[in-house]
Amino acid sequence: PNEKWDGMTVNSREKGARAEREAVKLITDLSGYRITRTRTPGQAADIGDLSGLPQAVVEVKDWANNGAAVRAALPQARAAAERLGVPYPTAWIRMVGGFWFVAMEPAVFLELHREAVA
Repeated sequence: PNEKWDGMTVNSREKGARAEREAVKLITDLSGYRITRTRTPGQAADIGDLSGLPQAVVEVKDWANNGAAVRAALPQARAAAERLGVPYPTAWIRMVGGFWFVAMEPAVFLELHREAVA
């Protein structure tokens, strides 16, 4: 039922996996890139939850507390981006009702904005 595995309950792990699958479909549909789930959660070599979005790390969270989700996901994404040498760490947060938002550090957003309007 609610057994622990790697510090997470089974229900929590399943909820996270569902959110990752939903994010795969969302990003693939919107971008056309072939996005896949990775299998390195919590490991020293963590490279984010999803792969296939060029030059980006995608961390996915589906937590009741969206602020806590962002606070957890952005440092994870930043660390993975540094390991991979990519410039865009992102946190994809699923809100109640299936609404998604993407969080990133201000410097990352402004770099993307400069490139978009140049």
